[in-house]
Amino acid sequence: MTLRVNELRSNLKAFSLIAQYIVGYYSQHRPHQHNSGLPPNKAEAKYNLVFYTVASFT
Repeated sequence: MTLRVNELRSNLKAFSLIAQYIVGYYSQHRPHQHNSGLPPNKAEAKYNLVFYTVASFT
């Protein structure tokens, strides 16, 4: 995606584009070293699976 500075005429537009990037790519697809190479959404789903399984036994 090519972005021109003059397209960001308002902070709201800039905020919207940054949020789209975070939700669309960064959290869903980009691997993170801290999560053993998993994207944040997959790491969170894996954590929830383990956490809720353990929580249901207690």
